[in-house]
Amino acid sequence: MNKNPFTQEEQNIMDSLLKAHSEFTKLEQSHPSELQDWIYSFHQLQGLLIQRVVRRYYPNIFYSSNKKLERHLPKRPPEPPSTEIRKK
Repeated sequence: MNKNPFTQEEQNIMDSLLKAHSEFTKLEQSHPSELQDWIYSFHQLQGLLIQRVVRRYYPNIFYSSNKKLERHLPKRPPEPPSTEIRKK
C-alpha cells in the first residue's frame, strides 16, 4: 500500500487543515472552550478525509454511493451456493 493514502487533492486539503490549525492555535483565546471546540472540529474534518481513504481501500466493506467510483470497483464475488437440501 502507498505510504501516503491520500490523493493529491486530499493531501492538499490535509496540508491546508494543518496550516490552519497551526495558525489558529497561535491566536489568543477569546473564550474558555474555544481551543477545545477548534480541536474537536479539526478532528472531525480529518475524519472526513480518513473516511474517503477507508472507502477507497475497502470498498466491499465500507459503502460508497459515488456512482463514478463504483464503476471502477471490482465486482462482488457471487454468493456461494446454498447448502440447503431442496425437497422434491
